[in-house]
Amino acid sequence: MVQMKRSRRRFLAAAIFMAATPAQADLTARYMNPQGLVGMSVEVDEKGNMRVTQGNQLAVLTIGGVSYLLTSDLSGTYAVRQDDWVAVNAKRFRGAVAAMSPKMGKPALPDEGPKFDIVAGKTETVGGRLGTTWSLRTHGTTSPTGFDFVINTDPDLAAVGRAIAAQMGGSAAGLAAMRGTVSDFAAKIQTIFEKGTVIKMSGLLQLESVKQGPIPKSEFELPPVVLTREQFEARTDGAAH
Repeated sequence: MVQMKRSRRRFLAAAIFMAATPAQADLTARYMNPQGLVGMSVEVDEKGNMRVTQGNQLAVLTIGGVSYLLTSDLSGTYAVRQDDWVAVNAKRFRGAVAAMSPKMGKPALPDEGPKFDIVAGKTETVGGRLGTTWSLRTHGTTSPTGFDFVINTDPDLAAVGRAIAAQMGGSAAGLAAMRGTVSDFAAKIQTIFEKGTVIKMSGLLQLESVKQGPIPKSEFELPPVVLTREQFEARTDGAAH
């Protein structure tokens, strides 16, 4: 009897939680550039799949936790896993550095660069959403670097924020694989993006609209051609020289 009562309480608690937690709806956020054109769109479906599209040249599609770069060349559109893209380009970068080193008399790898501080600023409304300005300052100075981001923490935009932060993280991983280390600059921007949803990026992009509603399933489908690491390396070998 005691066990039955406990089970009922657990069931009731779960039911209340589910009733209080709305289902994740498809969400589309559009960001405009200073020219008034769509510079980036972020789409998230009810399953948590994400698509970040920049212009009409490149998209990052995350399905089941795996991220792919979608792009095209003269032979058509294709996809490649983001980690394969990173591995191939890191290999090329290291090869280029090795080729330059004998001529320079020392390794040509860049150093880690300067350190930066994250500074909170005023609040600002962008695209009808309120956010806090976070800026990068060169460590130990008060001089502006020009890298300012407005971050919103509304729960209904959280999925968009995660999508952008994930893309930023992938870019940082790519730089780390090529350089051997993540620059403090990239690491600090990643930290800012993980604070919420960026609604303004250093005057380059700003949130224009947020729309809830069904997104065509085709937006979260891979193209017919998905390259392996070896196929991607072979296909882009000429473009790398």
